Parts: sequence; structure tokens; C-alpha cells
Amino acid sequence: MYTFTDILFYLIFIIHASREVQCGWRDFVHPEGPRVYYHHETRVFTDADMRPGKVDSEKLLAMAKALKIYAKSQPDVRARIGDETELVLELGIEKGNTIKSCGYYFVDHAERVIFWAHPYTCEPGGEILSNVKAAKKHSHIKYSLESQYWPSSRYHCELYPQNRHLPRQIFEELREIIIHANAETITSDTSLAPFDSNELAKMLDLMDRVEGKTYSGYFRHKLNAQPGSIDKMHAHSVCVVARFMRLFTKVKYTNFCGQPGARVDADRSIYYKEGHERETLIFRLSNLILWYGPRKHYKRIQRVWVDEIINAPRWKDFITQLDNEWTGFTLYSTVMMAVDVSFLAVPGIIDSSGSSQTSSNIAVYMSALCSVGSLVVAVLLVDQSQDYQSAEGGALYMSLMTSAIPGVENLALMHSLPFALLMWAMVFFGLALSILIFDTSDVVTLATMVPGWTIVMIFTLWPMMATPVGWLLNSARSLVHQPRRVVQYLRESRHSEVDQALRTRGVA
Repeated sequence: MYTFTDILFYLIFIIHASREVQCGWRDFVHPEGPRVYYHHETRVFTDADMRPGKVDSEKLLAMAKALKIYAKSQPDVRARIGDETELVLELGIEKGNTIKSCGYYFVDHAERVIFWAHPYTCEPGGEILSNVKAAKKHSHIKYSLESQYWPSSRYHCELYPQNRHLPRQIFEELREIIIHANAETITSDTSLAPFDSNELAKMLDLMDRVEGKTYSGYFRHKLNAQPGSIDKMHAHSVCVVARFMRLFTKVKYTNFCGQPGARVDADRSIYYKEGHERETLIFRLSNLILWYGPRKHYKRIQRVWVDEIINAPRWKDFITQLDNEWTGFTLYSTVMMAVDVSFLAVPGIIDSSGSSQTSSNIAVYMSALCSVGSLVVAVLLVDQSQDYQSAEGGALYMSLMTSAIPGVENLALMHSLPFALLMWAMVFFGLALSILIFDTSDVVTLATMVPGWTIVMIFTLWPMMATPVGWLLNSARSLVHQPRRVVQYLRESRHSEVDQALRTRGVA
């Protein structure tokens, strides 16, 4: 039972609340905190302060009316202006609550797009085109406009989720998109989904809760259904659905969904054929010096930085793999450096007089320097990667690193340095050890070590035969047979030309 005091307090609260905004306006608190205002009669949204004594409501509504009249006079947008069309005003306010400027956009809920009455120029790096090349067809750009419709300052449904229902049709469409994306991430390594399988599973669980379904236990026993948010004005659920729809719609736009030549794999370009880029001479020489590490990283980068677009799950896997690789090289480099120092500490290795250095000493010094270089470069790369763990940070990093003339080649060379320097450290140490072993005239030592050294070298080079280094050795070995193959090719070509001429005469 409510007492008279409770009822009186409630009435005072209602009267006080009604005076917090100007006449005809309603205020809402966004699920993330900001306050927005809505004029129900004219269907106008704004984030300007519409409390008494702040922005003049009459001036704002007069601008809204003028914009609608102007829009109805434009043949291209006249058909879109109706009773359900919403108008969003973004005001520039000076001191004294004076309106300095006014930005706007209309919202067409039937088509799920935003539009303007005045001509709007889509800049290549703007919010609409988003640096996507060859975006010209309306059926393609519509996906970008729809992503602006869903949820920054122009993500409409996410920014203004109040006073709107959550249609079941939209809910079902989003759930089907998530289910398909989840299946794609499970069955394909080149999925276009902007989330990994764990994130998509959590999103499906959220969708069940929005619908009012809850599950419990490992086998997901269904509990009693709770009131859901479908066809209800639940701002938080509308905001969640709008954000998910915005992200998936943006993916459709960047991958040219529904267009000829649409991207179906995350590692495939829609502008260029595979292998269109030619390696520069410097890069080819660097591959020889750096043990073909740059080419391996070059292919990795090409698979993750496709058409200057980053797929978030693939970027996370890429940067995690690099971090693990570089962290491992720091350990190996430390061990190699300790081995070099221990080698030099053996009595008799270094001449105590210091007048000269043996070849083995010089080789060990080079091994130690390469170990230190590998360690330092790996630590620096791991430290830099910590700032680019997210997809947004990764896109910024890749744009900065590939904007120079060498582009991806420069980045691939840098990423391969820890591996290459570590390999040279081991090579120089092996060279120093070999010099020390064979710097003797003892027959027994040579007879014992030469076969052992040969066997170890064969076993060491064996794994390299499946790498580009092995291919290079095979190419060099096949050079001996190249003249004979050229002569055979010319003979076969000559015979084919004679046969063709005889056939032509026979037909004539």
C-alpha cells in the first residue's frame, strides 16, 4: 500500500522532471551515458542541450521545418520524406547558447539508410567510402550507408536507441548472419567474419538472452523463458543489435558483397591477380643474405594485409604468431651468446699476448655480434607489437610501414632480421669450431673428424632442401643441363612448325 506521502512525492518528482526539458521534448540517457533529446511531434533527434535556458527550441524546430520543406522540393529525395522519416540535428554551439552551425541527416527506416537533401560529396577517405577503391555502384555503397544507419556521430540506431522497437525481422536476420559467420570460421581458414568463433558463440548467447531464452549446464538445458526484448522499446537491446548489424554490414561493404568479383576469401584481393607484384632486385639479394626469411614474412603479410584491409581475427593470429616467434628468438640468441662467451673463455683460445687474433676467434666475435643483434631486434619488435594488438592499431601500423616506396618488402625484411641474424650467429660459430678442429696435422684427428663433420653437415643441410635455399641449390645444380634442354626445345619447336606447314598444304 502506498501512503499519501509516497504519492505526493511521486507527483512532485513527475512535475519537476517535466520541467527539465523544454516543451515538446523528451530526454533519454544513452546506455553508455550521454543524454539525447527527441521531439516526438516532428521526429527530431539532437544531442544539443534542450533544457530550459539552453538552446532555443523554436529556432531549432524552425531549422528542422525548413530542412524538411527543402527536402520535399528535391526530386531525388522527395519520395523518402514521410511520416516515419527521422531528422537528426548536430549543432555547433557558441558561448551564450548561440547556434553557430547545423549539421543534419535524414533517416529512412524502410531502406535502412541515411540521406541528405543537399548534394553530399563522398570523399575517398570519408566515412562513407572509407578508402574502399572502385566503390561506385549504388547497390554497393548502400551497405556503407546502412552501416551508418545502424550505429561516431552518424551511427544512428546505436546513437539513438530510445523510442524505437526491436523488430523481430531485424533480430532474426542478425541471428542468421551470426550463425553463418560462426559456421564459416569453423569450416574455413579464410573466413571473412570480423570475429573469431569464441566471440561469435558469445554473440549467439547474447541473442538468446535478448529473445528471452536462457540455458544452463554443459548440455545447455533450456530454462524457463523470460520476457525478451523483441518488439519492445528496450534501449539497451536495440543498441546491442544495432552495433552488431553495423559491424557485419561494414564487412559486406568492404568485401563488395553482391558485386561482380566479390571477395569470398579473406586472403584474396579483389583488385589484383595473385602474384601480380614483382620482387625488386634488392629484395631478392636480401633473401639470399637473410636465409629467405623475408620471403616467408612477405607472404604472411600479404595474407593479412589484403587491399589495405585487416580482418580482426586474422590480425590477432598474425601478431600472436610473430610475438611467439620473436620471443623464442630472444631465448635462442641468449643461449647462442652464452655459448660464444664460453667458447672464448676456454684457455688457449685467445692469445694472452693480444698481438694477433686467430680466424676462429674472429668467427666467434662475429657470432657474438650477430647474437646480440638478433636479441636486440627481437626485443624491439616485440615491444612495438604491443601497441598494435587490435585491428585498428594494426591497420594504422601497416599503413605507416607500407606507405614508403619499398612497402611490404621493407616490413618483411625487418620482421626477418631476428631469424637471419641468429642463423648467421650459428654459422659463424660452426665456422669457428670447424677451423679449430681442422687446424691440426694429426692424422688420427683428421681421419676421425672428417667423416663425422661430413655426416653432421649432410644432416644439417637436409631440412634446408625443402626451403627456398634448397630450391636455389637445385637450380644451381640444374644449370649444367640447361644448354641441352635449350637445344631440345628448339628442335621440338622446329618439328612442330614443319608439321603444321605440311598439314596446311595437305588441307589446301
